[in-house]
Amino acid sequence: MRSRGTMVAVRPLAFAAAALGASLSCGGATVITRTQDGVTVDADVPVKITATAVKPALLHLFNGYEATFVNQDSVPRTVGADVARSDQAGCVAVGVGLLQPGETRTSARLPGFAACYFRDEQRPSDAAFQGVVVTH
Repeated sequence: MRSRGTMVAVRPLAFAAAALGASLSCGGATVITRTQDGVTVDADVPVKITATAVKPALLHLFNGYEATFVNQDSVPRTVGADVARSDQAGCVAVGVGLLQPGETRTSARLPGFAACYFRDEQRPSDAAFQGVVVTH
């Protein structure tokens, strides 16, 4: 059962993301569970690489520091870290390397409280194939 306090805590994040025109992804089907210590948000949203873009291009991780990438295109894609834009050296872990069509790969542990930028190395200057994983 969701308490009113839980909904109030989640709502400002959704409004902030909408105001920025961004996709706030804390779960494909966000599961909010009550634990003895309080409320836990648990989610795993993969970044999907298609023929036209990466989705979501902005991924917020609230419960864990690993990002999952899925190549849904018919050609191989290489996910690399954009170290010039990332704010911590450990963000290099977001670069999961070559993904064959249909392949899924999870990054090594990303640093906490970081903005880790990634890009498709076959199209590094194409904004549709760039993104950021923000860890909280």
